[in-house]
Amino acid sequence: PLKLYEYLAMETPVVSAAYEDAFRLLRDGAGYLFEPESVQDLTRALREAYTDQEEELRSRGRKGRALIESDHSWKARIRYLNDEVRSILNSSDPTDNNFRR
Repeated sequence: PLKLYEYLAMETPVVSAAYEDAFRLLRDGAGYLFEPESVQDLTRALREAYTDQEEELRSRGRKGRALIESDHSWKARIRYLNDEVRSILNSSDPTDNNFRR
């Protein structure tokens, strides 16, 4: 699903099968989801994307970009890792005297 991240980072709404990764990325309106293996639902999603007005497409694109910046950028990854390391360093483990400094 790397392409999904790339397209969303470029503010491009995507049409995707609602597998777990895509569902997490697109469920809040950054793109168009359809049920896997369903030609009818794929048709619905494509029609929806095709008939949406330009402003709706831009809005979906902005949602996707915001999601990538807040949760999936390098800055977001570093923020997450820093929080995890702080949590580990600040926790106390009574069985390990050297754990907390």
